[in-house]
Amino acid sequence: MLGKTLLKNSIAIALSSFAVCQNPAAAQIAQFSQPTPNQSSQQITVLDQEFAAEAAENAQAAIQLGQMAVQQGTNEDVKIYAQQMVQSNTKIYNQIKQLASRKGIAIPSEMGNANRLEMENLSRFSGAEFDRAYMRQMLEDRTRDESLFGRVALQGDDPDLKTWAKKNLSAIKQQFRSARSIARDLRRPAPAPEAPPVTAPNTP
Repeated sequence: MLGKTLLKNSIAIALSSFAVCQNPAAAQIAQFSQPTPNQSSQQITVLDQEFAAEAAENAQAAIQLGQMAVQQGTNEDVKIYAQQMVQSNTKIYNQIKQLASRKGIAIPSEMGNANRLEMENLSRFSGAEFDRAYMRQMLEDRTRDESLFGRVALQGDDPDLKTWAKKNLSAIKQQFRSARSIARDLRRPAPAPEAPPVTAPNTP
C-alpha cells in the first residue's frame, strides 16, 4: 500500500515538472512574481506584470520631476502643469500599487536608471531653459506612457489591469496635448518691450 502511494506521488511530481518544461513562459511568470493569498486565480501574464511595474516606476518619476518643476520653474503655466502632474501621478501610483498588491505583482519601490538620468539632466538647467527642457521631457514621457497604456488597453489579459489602463489613457492623452501647447508657447519669441511715448520738445 505504501509503495503504491509513493509511486503515485512520484508520477504526480514528474507530470508537474514536465508541464513546466513544456511551458517556459509559465515558469518565467512564476519566478517573476510569487502569488499572494489575495491574488486572482487567473495567472498574470508577463505583459501585464511588466505593465504594472513600468507604470508604477514612471508615475514615481513624473511625481519627482513635477516637484522639481514646481520649485525651479519660472513660467506660471509650467508650474501649474507640473503641480497637476504631481497630483495625477500620485493617484496613478497609489492605484497601481493597490492593484499590483492584490494580484501578487512586484513593482519597483524607486526609479530605474533611465528615469534617474532624466532627473539628472533636467537639474542642469535653470530659468527659461529649465521650463523648455521640462516640457520637452513631458512630451517624451507622455508619448511613452500613451504607448504603454494603449498597448495593455488593447492587448492586456488581466481584465482589471486592462480596464484601469483604458481609464487612464484619455487623461494621458490630454496631458500630452497640454504639454504640447505649453511647449509651443515657450518657443515663441517674447514680445518686444513697448517703446516709451514720444513727447514733443518744449518750444520757447
